[in-house]
Amino acid sequence: AGTLSQRLKPGDTVNPGTLIGRIVIGEGKRDFRCEVPGTLDRWLVSDGAPVPAGQPVAEISPSAEIVWEALRALYVIGQPADLPVVERYTRPLPNLPDNIRRQADLTARSLHSRSP
Repeated sequence: AGTLSQRLKPGDTVNPGTLIGRIVIGEGKRDFRCEVPGTLDRWLVSDGAPVPAGQPVAEISPSAEIVWEALRALYVIGQPADLPVVERYTRPLPNLPDNIRRQADLTARSLHSRSP
C-alpha cells in the first residue's frame, strides 16, 4: 500500500510510456506508465489518497487507432465471447470517428457467424 501522486489530469493524451502518476511507499516510490495510446478519462483514487496494492487508480480510453486495429484483428480471429467488447463500439461514441462504428458492426457480424 502507498499514497497516490497524480501527474496528469482527465482529458490528457497519453502514449506508451507516459508517466501517469506514482505510488509513494514510505521513502520509496513506484511509477506507473501507460501501455497504450489514448486519453486519461478519470482518476478512480483521489490525489494523495491511500492505495492498497493491486487497486486500479485510473481509467484510460484507447486511441481510435488502437480500437480500429483491435476490431480488425477480432474480425479475423475473434470469438463469440468477444462480442460484449465489440458491441460497445457499434454505437456512435464521442471522440471516435464513424469508421470505428462501421468496423465494429462488421466485426460483430463476423463473430455472430461463428456462434455455434
